Amino acid sequence: MGVSADAPYLNSAYKLVSYAGRGRMKFSADKSTMPGRKQVFRQMQDSRTVRDVIGLHDESIAGRPLLRPVMSAGRRLSDASPDLERVRSYCAEERETLPDALLGLKPLETPYRVDVSIGLAAERDQVVRSLSGSQA
Repeated sequence: MGVSADAPYLNSAYKLVSYAGRGRMKFSADKSTMPGRKQVFRQMQDSRTVRDVIGLHDESIAGRPLLRPVMSAGRRLSDASPDLERVRSYCAEERETLPDALLGLKPLETPYRVDVSIGLAAERDQVVRSLSGSQA
């Protein structure tokens, strides 16, 4: 990785969540991370989004998975990228499923629910136990 001499600036963030098949996490105050590969599952009721659940990539959780691989082993998985009109259409369709309260400018009385799955919470607890020296 490099930067040019006339603009020696690189802004990036990298958060290690797994190494050698074992979960890793960051413990900084106000910036902790969750270990392992993840998937986000969107749950709907009456054609409206009601909550998202962040889980492990291989968990079976009710809802529609939102993340999909686009690269593997340093290569794109598909040569075809959606055209701009398809992206706009997809965004508009997804926006229509959001609760009306999310579309306003006022702060929400009840925030949109984003929960951590049982499996991801268990993985987090296991990593914490392994770092503290107790495997129980």
